[in-house]
Amino acid sequence: MNEITTKILDQIPSNVKFSEEDADVLIRNKDKLLEWEDGLIQGFYDSVFNHDTTRAVFTEGERPAREQTLRDWYQRTLNGPFDDSYWEWQTYVGLVHIKRKVNNAMVTGMWGWIATYLSSKALEEFPQDEALKLVKAVHALQANVTALIVESYLKNMFVAIDKAAGLNEALLGRLVATEIDDMLANAKS
Repeated sequence: MNEITTKILDQIPSNVKFSEEDADVLIRNKDKLLEWEDGLIQGFYDSVFNHDTTRAVFTEGERPAREQTLRDWYQRTLNGPFDDSYWEWQTYVGLVHIKRKVNNAMVTGMWGWIATYLSSKALEEFPQDEALKLVKAVHALQANVTALIVESYLKNMFVAIDKAAGLNEALLGRLVATEIDDMLANAKS
């Protein structure tokens, strides 16, 4: 696994990190989860396109291609494996989001939508014990994927700023810390 992906995943507490057990739960229930695919994609993009801020990320006529991207991710996820390549792909998404101007609020909000949709379906259609395992697996997947996307977004922004302006992450961190101290002092007054 590449260094940035490893560093990000290492920051997630092990009790909430996506596990082999979570992978097994998703894969053994993939037939039912795939039945929910069309509803997930339709609902996801209805939410995105019904909100002015998120809709503005897209160009006219782009929705079918983005729906296919989500469909490809969903099918790949449910078919496994959850190997280095899978997690590195999620890290790469953070880089793509910078280019597309998909910010971290959008990512975390829509991941919340995905987790709620899948959790609700699981609680409606599975016996309680299996539903709870599935809900846990979805939330653990959300933790890993969201961490990789949002952290790689930030890390890659630092790299781009360094390349463009010569402000490496350490220097930028010191500048930001100074400004944050001022902002906190102003907020207290």
